Parts: sequence; C-alpha cells; structure tokens
Amino acid sequence: EDMDTDIPPEVDGNPIHNTGYGRIGDRQEYSVFLNWQYKPLQTLTLDAGIRYSKAKTDDHKLVVPAGRNEYLYDDEGQIIETVYVESVFCVDDDGDGACDPIRYRTRNDGTAPVVSLTWEPWLNGLQFYTQYAQAIRMPSLFEATQGWSVAPALDVPLKPEHAYNFEVGSNFLKRDALLADDRIAAKLAWFRNRTRNYLTRTSPNTWEEGGQIFVMRNIESVDLHGFELSAQYDAGFAYVELGGSYYHHIEVCHYGSYRRERCNDYGVANSYFNNMIPPKWHASATLGARLFSRRLDVGARGSFMGKRNETPPFNDNTAQGFNRVVPWHAYKLVDVYASWKHNDVLSVDFNIDNLTDRYYLDALSLGLVPAPGRTARLGFTVHF
Repeated sequence: EDMDTDIPPEVDGNPIHNTGYGRIGDRQEYSVFLNWQYKPLQTLTLDAGIRYSKAKTDDHKLVVPAGRNEYLYDDEGQIIETVYVESVFCVDDDGDGACDPIRYRTRNDGTAPVVSLTWEPWLNGLQFYTQYAQAIRMPSLFEATQGWSVAPALDVPLKPEHAYNFEVGSNFLKRDALLADDRIAAKLAWFRNRTRNYLTRTSPNTWEEGGQIFVMRNIESVDLHGFELSAQYDAGFAYVELGGSYYHHIEVCHYGSYRRERCNDYGVANSYFNNMIPPKWHASATLGARLFSRRLDVGARGSFMGKRNETPPFNDNTAQGFNRVVPWHAYKLVDVYASWKHNDVLSVDFNIDNLTDRYYLDALSLGLVPAPGRTARLGFTVHF
C-alpha cells in the first residue's frame, strides 16, 4: 500500500515535520497459510489451520524527537524545580545542536492457529461443534502514520492486535422437514472473544514524551462474551427468520494516566472504540410470503435494539477530551417491503422503513444525529 497526500514540502521555508497535514507513507504485508481437514469417522470432522503474517510500515513524514519536563516537589507537594529530559531518540549527526528529524517505522510479525471439531452423531443435519481461533491484525497505514486526527508516538511502539476466539454451538439444517421442498435451519452458539493489544486512539500518558494531543496505541484488551441464536423456516410460499445476540460480558481494559478504573464496560477517553461497543442485546424477525407464482415477495421486518451501556454520572473515563459516548436508547422498528418481478427484464421494489415513525439514534452511531423517520422508497430495475 502507498498513500500520498498533495502537501507542500515546506511552509514558510521550513520543512514539514509532525504537523496536521495529510498522511504519507507505505505499508507491506505478507502472509502464508495452511488449512487441513481430517475425517477419522463419518460423523466427525477435524479442521485445522495456521497463518503466519509479517508487515512493516514507513511514515514518510519526518518527526523531530521531543523530550519532556520532569518536576521536583517539596514536602508540601509544591514544584521547586523543572528539569527538561532530552528524548532518547535524539541524534545530532549534523552537529547543529538540535535533534535530527527521523521517521516512524513499525516492524511486526505473528502466527495465528485455528482448530475446530464438528460432530454429527446421527447424520441427520444436526451438528455440534467447537472452535478455537486466533487472528492477528497488523497496524494499518492510517494507524502507523502521522495526520491531523491522531499520530503514533516514537516511544509507544505499535504491536499487532491479537484476537483469541472460542466458540461452542450447534447447527441444524434439514430439507423436506414439514412440507415438500421446505427448509429449516437453526444455530445456537456461545462465544468468548478477547482481543489483546487492541489498537485505538487515546490520550497521552504523563510519562510519555512528544507532547501530542492524541496517541495511537495498543490498549490492554477488549472482551466480548455472549450467545447468538438464529432460526429460519422457508416453505417456498412463506418464510420466517429469527435472530439475536446477547452479550453477558463486555469489558475494555487500559492502564494509563487519568484512568480512574483499569477496566469498564463503556470506553476509554478519546478512543474510537467508545462508539463501537455493541448493545448488550439485539434481535430481528422477518415474516414474508411469495405470491402469484412467487413473482410477488411481500413481508415485514422487525428490529429490536437494546440501549447502549451507560456511563457513570461521576468519574466517567470517557468524559475528558473528544469522542464522548453517544447514548442511544433501546428502540423497536418495523419495516415493510414488496418486490414484484414482472418478467426477466423488469422488477419493481417498494419499501417503507420505520413504518411507525420512531424517533431514535442508530446503535453504534458516531454523532448526535437522529435516524430518518418514516421513509418510503420505490425502485425499478431493468435488465438488458
């Protein structure tokens, strides 16, 4: 990957270093993987795999290493002396008495295995499975380069995110279950997902140098544990679909300055993650029918969303800085739709979203902007 922004090489005769101009850099990633399947019995399937990844990024904008101030206090806690400590990254090869500009670079690699076991005891479409999977995500070009919204720091090296996912569940799939040519499918799963070294934006810590407003870094971990359920029945002339998830454990942990608690379930100051925390529960249901030789498909869909985890009224770890939590409330939506296939050339679609005209904020919203009210759409598709 290569990224370049049209910026001037200098401003007022001075080279551009750590400024708010656009990002410039390149990134390379390589991976090799192996997958293997083994069936020791007709009812038992073992799948295994492993992936090795290696990546490096190079920020083409230069940064001048900056030191930090350290303070000496008297017995009453008053500052009696300020000492400037020079950056450990400072090199003066040109002998001008100032730190030479340097580039920010990352070099990372890692291995992620996956293994799963599926058991179908009666060979009738009912399966039981368990899966353990790791995944590694290397720092992106955005995360490892300087820009106006956030930048990495020389003394905060970026590491890859490392996800550890464990899942246990069952699947069921059967045709001709109740009627000829019908289909029934269901899935129930319990999952436990942990991402270590989660990459996000945060506030700088007091012991870190550079004087940045925001710092891209790896926080300790993000945990999501819960259940997932889905079920479908399709008889051809009619169908129903149900689905939902419930998180019984949501936790984000970060050790840093100004943190009043190491772990919570609602966020970190200045982090992009604050408005990506899922609701503790959400569900959906769809009921539809196919009429007139299945040329007309009509139905209704319900969406049910739980509220966002609340922040405490006092000592809110997200209250300082930017990216405060957007507190959406629980809501229920009803949509209706109809699709008419006139022939192989022409089809017509009609939808009414938010039929009851509810006022709400979308889950995972990034701003205090309400979702659209009742909205009707009519579309024509012509194939030629």
